[in-house]
Amino acid sequence: MTINYIYDEQGTLEYAVVPVAVWEAIKQYVPANELVSDIFAKNEAQKPFDPTEFRGILSHLNLDIEQELLDMRKGWLKNG
Repeated sequence: MTINYIYDEQGTLEYAVVPVAVWEAIKQYVPANELVSDIFAKNEAQKPFDPTEFRGILSHLNLDIEQELLDMRKGWLKNG
């Protein structure tokens, strides 16, 4: 299991990207109001986010995701 971290320009930790299995395990301990983003807070009756609706949205770009991640990592190390 790998947990990835995203830092801002000052090097402050902003986000953690966790595997779905980890998120499903800990989500039950997060208060319900924390699970709803500010964008959707106005409409509480809105259906939950379904990432499968966006499956393939970038497929036409023919990206090599592993290479893109390596390139991003190199950029972070250069700017660090």
